[in-house]
Amino acid sequence: MREMLRRRFRRIIEDNDSDPGKKNRSDESWRMVPDLVIVDGGKGQLGIAVEVLGEFELLDRIPVVGLAKREEEIFRPGESKPLWLKRGSPALHLVQRIRDEAHRFAITYHRNLRRKEQTRSKLDDVPGIGPARRKALLTYSAAISNASGKPRSTTSWPYRAWIAGQRLPSRSICSPTVMDISYDESQDESQAGSAAEVAADPAVALAQVIALMIQWGLRRDDVEHILYGAVTVGELRPRAILYEQDAPVTHVYLLTSGSLYQDRISAAAGSRRRVSLRREVGAGQLVGAYDLLYGRKHSTRTRAVEFCRYAAIDATALERLLYAFPELRKRIAPVDVMGRLRTVPLFRNLELTTLAYVAEAARQVHLQPDEAVYAEDAIADHIFIVNQGQIRLTWPDGAAMWLGNGMGFGVLNAPLPDPAHAEDERYGHWAHAVGEADVFVWPRLTLVELTNVDPERAERDLRDRRIEAIDATAPLPASRRNSATGCSAI
Repeated sequence: MREMLRRRFRRIIEDNDSDPGKKNRSDESWRMVPDLVIVDGGKGQLGIAVEVLGEFELLDRIPVVGLAKREEEIFRPGESKPLWLKRGSPALHLVQRIRDEAHRFAITYHRNLRRKEQTRSKLDDVPGIGPARRKALLTYSAAISNASGKPRSTTSWPYRAWIAGQRLPSRSICSPTVMDISYDESQDESQAGSAAEVAADPAVALAQVIALMIQWGLRRDDVEHILYGAVTVGELRPRAILYEQDAPVTHVYLLTSGSLYQDRISAAAGSRRRVSLRREVGAGQLVGAYDLLYGRKHSTRTRAVEFCRYAAIDATALERLLYAFPELRKRIAPVDVMGRLRTVPLFRNLELTTLAYVAEAARQVHLQPDEAVYAEDAIADHIFIVNQGQIRLTWPDGAAMWLGNGMGFGVLNAPLPDPAHAEDERYGHWAHAVGEADVFVWPRLTLVELTNVDPERAERDLRDRRIEAIDATAPLPASRRNSATGCSAI
């Protein structure tokens, strides 16, 4: 503040004392003596302004006050008690608008400086690379700053295609001796198991995260200043650990290339441990976001299946965005589907992170009246939940059953040796929509790996509990009791 005030008041003295016939370097506004100087701050900031005005002997010509933001107090030189303007008065509104305009001007200036810095890369220093070519190269790779002197693999198809289609200078960034973005499988295997930050272009990573936020309905200006400095880039070798189960959530990761494998180890009966969740994550997906929303600790261990690159978003910055834009929670997690699935008995006891994975994997299908869901001889490789409407199940012997909202179907009559696989099993009945209906669909393998639940055993246990709870079904035969209680109500 002291330096800024000195530059401003020095211009007043120099411009007013200079030869009128000589062309001044400043415009006319710098020659004008302000009627009032309002300093954004309290007694400390006001003292600096008074000191600088005294240096230029302007203290008697220019009045100065300080506006403290917390209580909107106005401090004047030489007075210990502040001046209070009445709340809602035009005078208070005037000084507040002056301060807010100064804030807006300064923030816009620094935002423009940051934007220029963020969009700069090493390509800007390469002769022969213009804006259009630079943009195309950045599209091919987010690792422009990973340039090195070692030879890169000449089989990298994006660069072969680019060199074949464009006439670039021989010493350009696409020269085979400049950049290496390919993964050499012959590299020392000791590198596997370590996650290392790499010197990739942070501007590209930031642009990718901002593009995701814009896709979710946020404005660039609203998120850019929060995410600036909060996004870094990293890479993982095959089998490297991104984070361990139960580790605190410090970052959420946007996977830009490769794939990750997540699993959860849970305690079983006695001292045994079992894998209770398995899933694979591909490029373009967020990793660790559900843990941030619902657990604060990572619910899985996550490691690389192949060579991966990612953008790491600081968890604190993402929490600030969630606080400022509560609707962002529905963009990150399938909140509406989760709320619906909570009413389904099979998912009622799942923790929220697991439920989010299940909701994310669900595919919602709309059925027309009498539309077939599956036939009797279809492979039983999917599980279904009725979201809305009615489904009719029909067996070859003529038996039929009607299922309503929240009820499941697609299970078999007896448990399988391996509940995740039913390649040789058939449904053994037909399923049709009675009227218009919506159903959730999961591949059997996906649902079992996410929930570690055997659908057949879960359905049988639920059915038995319902039969025992309904005394009115006691006089009925077993087949009629099953029909009355909803045989496949998962």
